[in-house]
Amino acid sequence: MLGLMMMCDMGEQREEDCGIPRDIWELARKTGVEHCLQGKVDSARRTREILIGKLEAFLRQHPENPYAWILLGDHLVGDKDKAVECYQTAVHIDPKNPEAHAELGEYFAEYTDSREEAEYHLRMALLHSEGYVIEEEVICVIEEAARACGLEEIADQALKTGIERFPESGYWEVF
Repeated sequence: MLGLMMMCDMGEQREEDCGIPRDIWELARKTGVEHCLQGKVDSARRTREILIGKLEAFLRQHPENPYAWILLGDHLVGDKDKAVECYQTAVHIDPKNPEAHAELGEYFAEYTDSREEAEYHLRMALLHSEGYVIEEEVICVIEEAARACGLEEIADQALKTGIERFPESGYWEVF
C-alpha cells in the first residue's frame, strides 16, 4: 500500500507497520536488545491508535472527505477488510480518485484471486493520476502491483508514464 506495510516477527506476537525489518528483529534477539525495539513498536502502535481515533472522529463530522477515508484505510494495516471498505468509500465519494483506485488495485493484486478487480482499479488509477498531488507515488504503486499480478500491459504503461512525467526522478532511472 502507499503507506509503509511491513510485517515484524516478535516471537509469538506479530505486528504490522512497525517499520522494522525481520533481519533487524533477529539481530536484536541475538544481541539481547529486543526490548528496545519492542518499545518502539509499542509507541508506534499507540500513535497509530490515536491517529485512527482522530480520523474516525473527523469522518463522523466530514463523511464525504475521500482523503480522510484513504488515510484511515492506510492506518488500518491490521484489518485489511476495513481498510478496503475505506478505499471503496473513497472511490464511491470520488470515482476519479487515483490513490483510492491504486490502493484497491494493489489489494486485489496481492491478497485476492480477483485479477479483474485489480486490473480495473489499476487502470482507473492510471487514467486519473495526472496532476494528482502524489502522482508519482501512485504511478509507482500501479506499476509494482500490476507487475506483481502479471498485468504487464498496465505495468509497462505505468512505467512509460512515470519516465515521461518524472524524468528527473531517481526511481525511474533504474529502468
